[in-house]
Amino acid sequence: MGAGGKLTYVQLDSLPAVENIVTSLYEKEGEDFFTVCHKRNGTPKECIDDTLNSFSKDAKIFGFFIGEENSIAAYFGVASFGGKEVLEGFHVAKEYRTKEFMELFWKLVHQMFKGPIHIGVLDANWPARKHLVRNGFEEKGTMVDQGKRIILLIKN
Repeated sequence: MGAGGKLTYVQLDSLPAVENIVTSLYEKEGEDFFTVCHKRNGTPKECIDDTLNSFSKDAKIFGFFIGEENSIAAYFGVASFGGKEVLEGFHVAKEYRTKEFMELFWKLVHQMFKGPIHIGVLDANWPARKHLVRNGFEEKGTMVDQGKRIILLIKN
């Protein structure tokens, strides 16, 4: 699983809980994540704030924790948009980006959806795009949001 231990996941029920998990995960990232991969292309604080502000009001955010210490491993958000279920974001800590953890992560994410999973990813975020395609997502189109090209992906 990565660092070993039991995996638990819970729906985060408060903004401070969501902010804590996003901040903890982003603090482990290198500069390229903030300047190339994240849609905000800014400082770590700007990217954290952008992520928190991008979740829909009705989004359900889930946190994943490992071991007795409840080490923060990942999060994802899901919401309805235009009659479709949308993955509003996800992030996995570097130390948990193992085949075993990622297979379990996507299995659990998929269980939260009643139908296909839709997500938009910044065109320049090659690591996320390659990862999603390897995990069964298909690139289905593009759109422009705030002057940035977004790749639309779907997993049935």
